[in-house]
Amino acid sequence: MYSASYVEFKKILGDSLIDMNTLRLNKIIAPKIEFNLNRAKLAKIKQNTGCDFLINVRGTVISNGAGSISFDSGNGNYNTSNESSVNIIIYDLNTNEIISSSQVTAKVTSENSHFDNGNVIPSINSSAETIMVKAAKNLIKKYNKNRLD
Repeated sequence: MYSASYVEFKKILGDSLIDMNTLRLNKIIAPKIEFNLNRAKLAKIKQNTGCDFLINVRGTVISNGAGSISFDSGNGNYNTSNESSVNIIIYDLNTNEIISSSQVTAKVTSENSHFDNGNVIPSINSSAETIMVKAAKNLIKKYNKNRLD
């Protein structure tokens, strides 16, 4: 998801976007930055990076119960799903405040009932990771759509 998010934000911000790995080549930055940051940690990041903004993206797999392929077990009703969520927080490092926060949840459901007799065709599902990446891309595209130039 990191690569997809970086590419989508790069389309919006161009050369203004610098990823943490590049910053770490020349600056002393903690190897892991928490998702929810307090003012003191934001001030430290500003001091260490010299950047004005921080974009934090987090993806979470909620469930991967449907897998990639689902078969009707023949035991009556079944309902399985793959579900993920994506959170984006944008911090202003000059004021140490959140300037934007957004979240999206994506879900793919596979279901069948005992009334679907003879249905032995497998159901092909997108994985929780795949729908997470797609959800992140779509959420970032909304930032582009609603941006103020």
